[in-house]
Amino acid sequence: MTTALNSIYAAKILIVDDNAANVALLEAILDEDEFENLYSTTDPRQVISLQQQHEFDLILLDIRMPWLSGIEVLNLLKDEIQDDYLPVIVLTAQTDAETRQSALEAGAKDFIN
Repeated sequence: MTTALNSIYAAKILIVDDNAANVALLEAILDEDEFENLYSTTDPRQVISLQQQHEFDLILLDIRMPWLSGIEVLNLLKDEIQDDYLPVIVLTAQTDAETRQSALEAGAKDFIN
């Protein structure tokens, strides 16, 4: 395996979804593809402290969650990250254009439903 590929598989990835089954599915998919540094939470209130501890390379984020929506998490991350680049991909069942636009405006790099 090349050095570039090794660094991709060593990327620190955080999965944020209030549905434990969705988290388990994403973990299984990424684990099967041999990603080495997977973290997850079903509580969006933990995202900022986890980001401070681990400095993730990628966050996979749900939109509709209790306590904090994915949009609120994106806004908190924007305040936390400021000059850094942190790719956040929103994975959600929401299909409306307004939610997509809000997520992208809040800093999501992609929106997959």
